[in-house]
Amino acid sequence: MESLTQSAPTLTTTQKKEFDDNGFLVVPGLISGDLLKNIQKGYAKTVAGEIESEDWANQFKPGQLLQLPGPSKNLKELQGEEHLDLMVEVARQLFDESVCFWYDQLIFKPAGNPWETLWHQDAGYWNNMPDDRPAVTAWLAVEDVAEDMGCMSFVPGSHKEKRIEHRDASDDNPISGALQAVCDPDEVVKVPLRAGDVSFHHKYTLHYTSGNHGKADRCGLVNHLRGM
Repeated sequence: MESLTQSAPTLTTTQKKEFDDNGFLVVPGLISGDLLKNIQKGYAKTVAGEIESEDWANQFKPGQLLQLPGPSKNLKELQGEEHLDLMVEVARQLFDESVCFWYDQLIFKPAGNPWETLWHQDAGYWNNMPDDRPAVTAWLAVEDVAEDMGCMSFVPGSHKEKRIEHRDASDDNPISGALQAVCDPDEVVKVPLRAGDVSFHHKYTLHYTSGNHGKADRCGLVNHLRGM
């Protein structure tokens, strides 16, 4: 078995400008090889209900949407933190300052699940974070994610508007504490990913995912990073 240790790529000036202009950036194949295979193994055990965790007790409903907190704390396959180190290194390059891991989530959307993740800014959930504190979300595709499976959709440049108003959407959506941004996007970019690709989006970037209308399950790890 090859070493799980990998190195983060050095971002180009073009990539950094893309993030600055659009508020999101895809880093293809950031997680690969045995490191990705190990994550896939732990993820599969989780969605099959094989992991015992107090954090996840009573949250497993076969074939339904899962939103589980703290996978890096509950899965031994994630506790080497190599994947987090790679994401943190990319984020540090995006902001040109120190960034650290904050918290993560496992979000599993099975094939045929109709539920949307409504338009929002991640900062809508982080009311106590100062505007000038950098924060970014790194969305790791554990398996391939096609457009019809509910890939990430972004509004390019929306991060420049800073924080916008959100409404409580918890009565309309099964996502815990769901919020919905008050917006009407003119331009939307859909971002399908291959397994191991990671999309990074700014805390103020508007984003959305549709229901999973494909034939394969959508498997994602959501990793939130912030300035130190």
